[in-house]
Amino acid sequence: MFPISYVGVVSWNENATENPQAFVENFLKTAASELSWLRAREILIAGNRVSYKVPFFQLVPDWILVHTNAGSIEIIPDAGGFLVTYRLSFLRLFVVVSLIVLGGMGLLILPALKMPVTVLTARFGVLAFFWLWMFGGLLLITRVRFTKFIRKILKKAGMK
Repeated sequence: MFPISYVGVVSWNENATENPQAFVENFLKTAASELSWLRAREILIAGNRVSYKVPFFQLVPDWILVHTNAGSIEIIPDAGGFLVTYRLSFLRLFVVVSLIVLGGMGLLILPALKMPVTVLTARFGVLAFFWLWMFGGLLLITRVRFTKFIRKILKKAGMK
Protein backbone atom coordinates (compact mmCIF):
# COMPACT_ATOMS: atom_id res chain seq x y z
CA MET A 1 0.00 0.00 0.00
CA PHE A 2 1.28 3.46 -0.86
CA PRO A 3 1.94 5.42 2.35
CA ILE A 4 -0.83 7.80 3.28
CA SER A 5 0.70 8.17 6.73
CA TYR A 6 4.33 8.20 7.79
CA VAL A 7 6.09 7.51 11.07
CA GLY A 8 9.55 8.98 11.58
CA VAL A 9 12.05 8.82 14.43
CA VAL A 10 14.67 11.37 15.41
CA SER A 11 17.34 10.44 17.94
CA TRP A 12 18.74 13.32 20.01
CA ASN A 13 21.87 13.00 22.13
CA GLU A 14 23.13 16.60 21.98
CA ASN A 15 22.89 18.64 25.15
CA ALA A 16 21.77 15.61 27.15
CA THR A 17 20.27 17.14 30.24
CA GLU A 18 20.50 16.14 33.88
CA ASN A 19 16.76 16.63 34.24
CA PRO A 20 15.06 14.71 31.42
CA GLN A 21 11.52 15.51 32.59
CA ALA A 22 12.21 19.26 32.45
CA PHE A 23 13.59 18.85 28.92
CA VAL A 24 10.51 16.87 27.87
CA GLU A 25 8.22 19.62 29.25
CA ASN A 26 10.24 22.31 27.45
CA PHE A 27 10.12 20.26 24.26
CA LEU A 28 6.34 19.83 24.43
CA LYS A 29 5.76 23.55 25.12
CA THR A 30 8.15 24.54 22.34
CA ALA A 31 6.53 22.09 19.90
CA ALA A 32 3.04 23.42 20.72
CA SER A 33 4.28 26.99 20.28
CA GLU A 34 5.92 26.23 16.92
CA LEU A 35 2.84 24.36 15.68
CA SER A 36 0.68 27.28 16.74
CA TRP A 37 2.94 29.67 14.81
CA LEU A 38 2.49 27.42 11.76
CA ARG A 39 -1.28 27.81 12.28
CA ALA A 40 -2.01 24.22 13.24
CA ARG A 41 -5.29 23.79 15.12
CA GLU A 42 -6.57 21.53 17.89
CA ILE A 43 -3.11 21.35 19.43
CA LEU A 44 -3.32 18.98 22.37
CA ILE A 45 -0.57 18.01 24.82
CA ALA A 46 -1.24 14.66 26.51
CA GLY A 47 1.53 12.88 28.36
CA ASN A 48 4.68 13.04 26.23
CA ARG A 49 2.76 13.68 23.00
CA VAL A 50 1.60 16.75 21.09
CA SER A 51 -1.11 16.13 18.51
CA TYR A 52 -2.52 18.63 16.03
CA LYS A 53 -4.69 19.10 12.97
CA VAL A 54 -4.14 21.38 10.00
CA PRO A 55 -7.06 23.33 8.46
CA PHE A 56 -7.46 22.91 4.71
CA PHE A 57 -7.73 26.49 3.47
CA GLN A 58 -5.50 28.97 5.26
CA LEU A 59 -2.60 31.31 4.71
CA VAL A 60 0.52 29.84 6.28
CA PRO A 61 3.82 31.43 7.35
CA ASP A 62 5.76 28.30 6.28
CA TRP A 63 5.03 25.27 4.10
CA ILE A 64 6.01 22.55 6.59
CA LEU A 65 2.44 21.46 7.41
CA VAL A 66 0.70 22.30 4.12
CA HIS A 67 0.71 18.74 2.73
CA THR A 68 -0.42 17.08 5.95
CA ASN A 69 -3.84 17.10 7.55
CA ALA A 70 -2.90 15.88 11.05
CA GLY A 71 -0.02 14.55 13.05
CA SER A 72 1.55 13.93 16.42
CA ILE A 73 4.97 14.31 17.99
CA GLU A 74 6.05 12.15 20.94
CA ILE A 75 9.27 12.42 22.94
CA ILE A 76 10.66 9.59 25.06
CA PRO A 77 13.74 9.78 27.27
CA ASP A 78 16.28 7.23 26.09
CA ALA A 79 19.68 6.12 27.34
CA GLY A 80 21.82 9.26 27.12
CA GLY A 81 19.31 11.25 25.09
CA PHE A 82 15.80 11.30 23.65
CA LEU A 83 13.81 9.61 20.92
CA VAL A 84 11.25 11.71 19.11
CA THR A 85 8.63 9.81 17.12
CA TYR A 86 6.39 11.75 14.78
CA ARG A 87 3.38 10.63 12.78
CA LEU A 88 2.13 12.52 9.74
CA SER A 89 -1.09 11.92 7.84
CA PHE A 90 -0.94 12.59 4.09
CA LEU A 91 -4.59 11.85 3.31
CA ARG A 92 -5.18 15.43 2.10
CA LEU A 93 -2.17 15.25 -0.21
CA PHE A 94 -3.40 11.91 -1.58
CA VAL A 95 -6.86 13.34 -2.37
CA VAL A 96 -5.62 16.65 -3.82
CA VAL A 97 -2.98 15.06 -6.07
CA SER A 98 -5.47 12.42 -7.23
CA LEU A 99 -8.02 15.11 -8.12
CA ILE A 100 -5.42 17.20 -9.95
CA VAL A 101 -4.07 14.29 -11.96
CA LEU A 102 -7.38 12.59 -12.71
CA GLY A 103 -9.39 15.77 -13.15
CA GLY A 104 -6.97 18.07 -14.87
CA MET A 105 -4.71 15.67 -16.67
CA GLY A 106 -7.46 13.13 -17.26
CA LEU A 107 -8.45 15.33 -20.19
CA LEU A 108 -5.53 13.72 -22.01
CA ILE A 109 -7.29 10.38 -21.88
CA LEU A 110 -10.74 11.40 -23.13
CA PRO A 111 -9.64 12.01 -26.75
CA ALA A 112 -7.70 8.73 -26.69
CA LEU A 113 -10.70 6.55 -25.82
CA LYS A 114 -11.37 5.90 -29.51
CA MET A 115 -7.68 5.29 -30.29
CA PRO A 116 -5.75 2.01 -30.23
CA VAL A 117 -5.11 0.32 -26.89
CA THR A 118 -1.39 1.16 -27.05
CA VAL A 119 -2.09 4.89 -27.12
CA LEU A 120 -4.58 4.56 -24.26
CA THR A 121 -2.10 2.49 -22.23
CA ALA A 122 0.65 5.04 -22.82
CA ARG A 123 -1.60 7.87 -21.64
CA PHE A 124 -2.56 5.97 -18.49
CA GLY A 125 1.14 5.40 -17.93
CA VAL A 126 1.78 9.14 -18.20
CA LEU A 127 -0.99 9.83 -15.68
CA ALA A 128 0.44 7.24 -13.28
CA PHE A 129 3.91 8.78 -13.65
CA PHE A 130 2.62 12.29 -12.93
CA TRP A 131 0.67 11.08 -9.92
CA LEU A 132 3.68 9.23 -8.46
CA TRP A 133 5.95 12.18 -9.22
CA MET A 134 3.66 14.74 -7.54
CA PHE A 135 2.61 12.64 -4.55
CA GLY A 136 5.99 11.03 -3.95
CA GLY A 137 7.92 14.25 -4.41
CA LEU A 138 5.73 16.28 -2.06
CA LEU A 139 5.71 13.46 0.50
CA LEU A 140 9.50 13.22 0.43
CA ILE A 141 9.98 16.98 0.69
CA THR A 142 7.58 17.16 3.65
CA ARG A 143 9.32 14.28 5.44
CA VAL A 144 12.74 15.94 5.10
CA ARG A 145 11.45 19.36 6.17
CA PHE A 146 9.52 17.94 9.13
CA THR A 147 12.61 16.13 10.40
CA LYS A 148 14.50 19.46 10.28
CA PHE A 149 11.56 21.05 12.09
CA ILE A 150 11.81 18.45 14.90
CA ARG A 151 15.56 19.09 15.24
CA LYS A 152 14.88 22.82 15.47
CA ILE A 153 12.38 22.22 18.29
CA LEU A 154 14.90 20.00 20.10
CA LYS A 155 17.57 22.72 19.88
CA LYS A 156 15.17 25.38 21.16
CA ALA A 157 14.01 23.15 24.01
CA GLY A 158 17.63 22.54 25.02
CA MET A 159 18.31 26.28 25.29
CA LYS A 160 15.56 26.95 27.80
